[in-house]
Amino acid sequence: MRIRTRAVWLTIAVSLTTAALANATAAAASSTSRVSASGGSRIAAPKARARPAAKVSPSILLNPSTAYPDNPLCDSLGIGGSFPNLVTVDGSHFAKKAKTVTVSLGGKKVATTTSATDGTFESQFSDPEQPIGTYSVLAKQGKKKQATAPLFSSAETCWTANGQTGQPLDWQWSGSGFDAGSTASFAVDGTTLKTAKASTTGAFTKAWTGACPSAGTLDVTVTGTFQGSSQTLDVGTVKC
Repeated sequence: MRIRTRAVWLTIAVSLTTAALANATAAAASSTSRVSASGGSRIAAPKARARPAAKVSPSILLNPSTAYPDNPLCDSLGIGGSFPNLVTVDGSHFAKKAKTVTVSLGGKKVATTTSATDGTFESQFSDPEQPIGTYSVLAKQGKKKQATAPLFSSAETCWTANGQTGQPLDWQWSGSGFDAGSTASFAVDGTTLKTAKASTTGAFTKAWTGACPSAGTLDVTVTGTFQGSSQTLDVGTVKC
């Protein structure tokens, strides 16, 4: 994949009517002594107690959050990401002192680091080549502080065709992240030109020379199996 109280004053005032004021003046004039008096009350509202700051749970952010398998052909074409995938883990709201943080991927430890005095940390690990799917990254510190984030493992397939229009072309096709042992097919305009069997790591590479099934700008598709499900992917067009 950071309380202010304000005193409120209540002032009580007493008003005298005109008649009462006249009576008070007359009484004061007949008195042998003068009395000057005043009174009042200012009542402050009770101060609110400061509430403790809400606890913020630890969290981590992954960059990148999608990992791509090893595929030199796709890398050379700028498709997907490069392998190995170096994943950066940024953590926050961990212990505000130097304390060990363990980072694991799918239950296997991949890195260790220590938190800073502001409760943050940064760590990196190389994501191993994995079948397509979602994997959990866990950052744990002691028994109470931990956070998780999903790491998505993607699949790739790419191809090239070189030559002259109307002539047999030199083809290259590769795939990675397919189901291990599954069979993939490469088709132009609905006609299968080549099939490939994925290795135990889900990868394959094919190269051949052959003509297109017909002339014109034709659709290219790849059919493969991912997480047990067969999918047909539109992967571009070729001018034949």
